[in-house]
Formats: sequence, structure tokens, C-alpha cells
Amino acid sequence: MPCTAESKRQTAGRGRAVVAPLRRELIAGWAPRFDVEAVQETGSTNLDLLQRARVLQPARPLLRAALRQTAGRGRHGRRWFARAGDALLFSLAVPMRASSERIAAATLACGVGV
Repeated sequence: MPCTAESKRQTAGRGRAVVAPLRRELIAGWAPRFDVEAVQETGSTNLDLLQRARVLQPARPLLRAALRQTAGRGRHGRRWFARAGDALLFSLAVPMRASSERIAAATLACGVGV
């Protein structure tokens, strides 16, 4: 299965790898039930989606992928950096059609699962 970044890595000067850009249509082909956004660089895919979800309130799941991330957050608030092609960088926003009590329970279950 080809990587959506088509990361046929080649070495460019100073030992740095050259990575092909992300292609939204390839990712969307593997995730047809999601609206897909693909960017070459972002601070944080998660922060991008939080801001978007508050404004757009998407009806379908929204996946945002990035080739490079410069200000992501990991577990326990740790900073997360990744160079182009070194990691899968994406976040997924899923609309919740439930009462606030059920959404709170889902949040707790997700936290326990990690």
C-alpha cells in the first residue's frame, strides 16, 4: 500500500530526505467517509481542527493531515515536532450527535483508552 505522501525518499544535499508533497485526493480515496484537508506544514493539526470545528460545526468527520508539524502536542502536554516524512501527522474531528452527558462519557472513555 503506497504512503499518501508518496514518500519515495531521495537524499538531497546534507543528507536530508526529499519527500513528495501530500495529496488530498489520495488520502480522500482511502477515507471516503471523511472530508479531507491536506497541508504541507502546520503548527498543529489538532489545533487547526479545534478552531475549524468551533466555526464550521462539520456534519461529517473531518481529517486534517500535514507533511510537517512544528508545534504539535503529545501526551501530557509534551511538544511534538516532526520533519517531513518522519511520521503520520493527522487529526480527526468527529461530530457527536448526543447529549452532553454522553459526550462527556465518551471523552472519559477515550482518555482511559490511551
